[in-house]
This record gives sequence, structure tokens and C-alpha cells, in this order.
Amino acid sequence: MGTALVGLTRYGGNYTDYQSTKRAERERWQRRFTEEQEELAKLRRSVEVTAHEVAPGRAAATTTKRWATDTPTVGYRPNLTAGAQRRPPPQRAGT
Repeated sequence: MGTALVGLTRYGGNYTDYQSTKRAERERWQRRFTEEQEELAKLRRSVEVTAHEVAPGRAAATTTKRWATDTPTVGYRPNLTAGAQRRPPPQRAGT
């Protein structure tokens, strides 16, 4: 196995050793990836089954989902006059 140095990996031995090390790294990566995909598939099936068991035959409450990025946060000032007018301030008795 190589030794990691600030973004670089140093491999000992000759080119054949390098190739066998890279092959082993790739096989480990492939095995982890396959296991993660299998777990993800199981979780997705579980969510589908659970959703149907919790509310069988019930339609979703909403058809769209709102994400945190849908609402502006920095410099957001709602237009208070759009759609509804503001009432004027009350008149003072002396004016």
C-alpha cells in the first residue's frame, strides 16, 4: 500500500508492484461501492413498503416539495402591498 503525502501517493517497489496495488485498491473500491448500492436499494424498498403500510390508499398531501433553496433568505423583503392593501394609520382626533 502506498503512503499518502499531501495529495500524492508514493508506491514502493517496481511498476508491477504499483499495478497490483492499484488493482487491489480498485477491487476494494468496487466491493464497497457494490455493498453501498445494495444497501441503498434495500433502504429504498423499505421506505416504499413503510410508506404504503403507514397510509395505504392515501394520496400524498402535496405533489411538490419545497426545498430550503426555494425561499430567498439574504436580502429578502416580502412585498407587503401585493395582493392586499395596508390600512392607513388611524387619524388623530385633533388633525
